Amino acid sequence: MSKVRLVLLALAAFMAVAVGCDKKKNEPQEPEREKQGEKKVEYLNATAYGKWVYFSFEQGKVVDVANPAESKDWDIAFHREHVQLNGADGFSGKADMAETGEEDFDKVDGKGKYTFSGNRKEVIRWQNVGDMDFVEAEQMVAAHKTYIVDMDKMMEGSAAMYQAHKTVYLFHSADGKRLYKLKITGTVNARGKKGGTLSFRYKEI
Repeated sequence: MSKVRLVLLALAAFMAVAVGCDKKKNEPQEPEREKQGEKKVEYLNATAYGKWVYFSFEQGKVVDVANPAESKDWDIAFHREHVQLNGADGFSGKADMAETGEEDFDKVDGKGKYTFSGNRKEVIRWQNVGDMDFVEAEQMVAAHKTYIVDMDKMMEGSAAMYQAHKTVYLFHSADGKRLYKLKITGTVNARGKKGGTLSFRYKEI
């Protein structure tokens, strides 16, 4: 066998291995946290002023709810920075919420002493009727919010203006049988616009 042919065969073998490695590298890989039961939600649209967006932890998605007061298909709902819980005070579920004070998601195991609370009545901006002109309405909301709005940061863009709370939150499900930890990871869309577009990670513990 000639040296030229040996070189060509060696080169072909090398290319086959390289292509195989690249193909494997580019294949979708299951994130480690997904293997451990963690779920990730990106760009949930809760920007509208006049409605709640209902979310199921178990299903891992936004759900359509015809009668929120009677349904247990949802655990929590989002309205911009506000959270509503499917528990007591007008709702049929047992959901509640606690702030852990811990910013490291992986450190929260739910075994600490936390103060859980449900909804309370609060007057919030409910309908946008023009530039900086709003109609307010009383709603049942949780004591904790997903982010704060810093008007001093307005000229720096939405990402700077809508600042996610860094703490990890705990939630009981609507049936009261499961406990979840959740951390807000984003408050704007992929282009850095639209405050109230929520991204978060959560896990049953």
